[in-house]
Amino acid sequence: MNNGRLTRRLPQGLITLAAAGVLLWPMVALAVPAAGGNLNLNVSGVIVDTPDCTVNSGEEVDVDFGDRIMIRKLDGVAYQRREIVYDLRCNGLAQPYLSLSIRGETAAFGSGILKTDMQELGIQLFHDDAPLRVGETLNFTYGDSPRLYAVPIAGKPEQLSEGSFKGSGTMVFGYQ
Repeated sequence: MNNGRLTRRLPQGLITLAAAGVLLWPMVALAVPAAGGNLNLNVSGVIVDTPDCTVNSGEEVDVDFGDRIMIRKLDGVAYQRREIVYDLRCNGLAQPYLSLSIRGETAAFGSGILKTDMQELGIQLFHDDAPLRVGETLNFTYGDSPRLYAVPIAGKPEQLSEGSFKGSGTMVFGYQ
């Protein structure tokens, strides 16, 4: 070591590893003999092919709350509760253990509520009867997809005006 830099006596792979993260330096420094020398690096892993999964045959998942949502009834729990209906189909899964999250912008009120284009109106998501925050991950087994629901919720109902609204999020599926 010269002034905190690695010398040419160390293998190229070790130099790359040390450059990739300063946090690795203490472990590398302890593993190299003071007089220099070589250090073996063993790596292992499992390569899997990307599974062929589709949601709703590639079509968007729509949730329609209809034309008559009464502001005074918005409770964020039951009023206008709609199931988020989606069809997940996968072929060639290496394992059946998947995860799901809904990503998107969050409303300025509440915790993890999906934002809409109407200020003071958001969408509370649910997994069965439990609130599901935007970005929260659900683990599940393929073939037993989580039942999801959407419910409109008002931050300050007295500040809501009549009119149409929309919001969107992205359903993200992955391996556990």
